[in-house]
Order: sequence, then C-alpha cells, then structure tokens
Amino acid sequence: MDKLHLTVLTSTETVLDRRADYVNLPLPYGSLGILGGHAPLLCALGKGVLRCTGEEGAARVLVSGGVADVQQNEVTILASSAQLLPDDAER
Repeated sequence: MDKLHLTVLTSTETVLDRRADYVNLPLPYGSLGILGGHAPLLCALGKGVLRCTGEEGAARVLVSGGVADVQQNEVTILASSAQLLPDDAER
C-alpha cells in the first residue's frame, strides 16, 4: 500500500507533518477515510477530529472547518483552526 504524506496547516502554523498509512477526515456530514492511491479530491472539512495512523503511531487533530486537498498521495489540510490532541485524551 502506498504511503500518504499528511500536512495540517493553519494560517499561522504547521500543526502536523508526517507520513501516514490512513487518514480519516471529519466532514460536515460524516467522515471520509483516505488510503494511498486515493483519487484526487477537494472537499470541505467539518468541525471534528482528524485521525491518522502510520509508522510514527496514531495522531489526532481537532479541526474547526477548512478544506482538504488529496492529490498523488499528498493530503493537505488547510484548517480554520487546528490543535494536536494528546495521546491520552478521551476518544
């Protein structure tokens, strides 16, 4: 399976930048899973938790809207606001 490169950005900082096997995006009405080789996609993000898994372990980022761009195994998130959640936070 192809690896993804995930970047989560806000207007002021890079919140997360890592390789991932799987990314789950919060959408306005549900969620969407992204694996390597996914078709190109541009979609609106909802308010919720973005999740990813990979060799570096799992990560969760609380986002409050924005857009997601998926192209050639690159997942770029441009979020209105984003906060990396600690590993021990309630799921």
